[in-house]
Amino acid sequence: MLRHAQVFHLCLSGCDRSTIARPVLARQLYHAIAGQEPLVSTLSLPTSLIAQGRVTAAVPTLTLQDLPPGFEAIPETQLAPIKEQFARENLNVESVFGFSQTQSVQVILGFTVRIANEGDVASFDRALPNQPQLMVRSLASYVGEEANLQEIPLTRLEGIGNNVAGVGVQLNVEGLPTRIDALSFRRDRRVATIVVMYLDGEPPTITTQDIARRLDSRLTGAASSRR
Repeated sequence: MLRHAQVFHLCLSGCDRSTIARPVLARQLYHAIAGQEPLVSTLSLPTSLIAQGRVTAAVPTLTLQDLPPGFEAIPETQLAPIKEQFARENLNVESVFGFSQTQSVQVILGFTVRIANEGDVASFDRALPNQPQLMVRSLASYVGEEANLQEIPLTRLEGIGNNVAGVGVQLNVEGLPTRIDALSFRRDRRVATIVVMYLDGEPPTITTQDIARRLDSRLTGAASSRR
């Protein structure tokens, strides 16, 4: 089951003794994020996101150019579990992306969805505040840390999307303090969800908020080009 996280074996070479457990941490958390049903089943999305045919046009998404040096794209084969989940749920997902930092344990996973009907925008906005919370709770449950879970609302969300919500949790995985953030936002009729994992107590290479801003810039640019 952990074969989906093979990318981390190379990412974590050369660590000092205090980071020897990091490959195990990365494998478990990648599997928790990408290989389990909660990523999709906890989402409460409008019915207009149900697939209505294959998306063929180029769509805006987060890219390596949006991230600091040192990140690597998670191979398509490693993202397959996420895409399979969406396919089983028949959700109309435009893009799925994943990146890992080669010098530290930071994993970014996310996806974008297009709302087909303008009337469903309000429905999504009503559901949005609960999306990140449901996701981190499900992930915490998978790694056995749902008891005494301390949820930390994400701050500095100004300027991200037309509507945004985010929350983080502190977990203990394989004896290492770990942070998982989940953030969802809507920009016009596109919805983006980002899950970010990194070691708690160590500054991430890029914050969850800045990742969201760079993705939002992509979505904003795509919307402007269509006008």
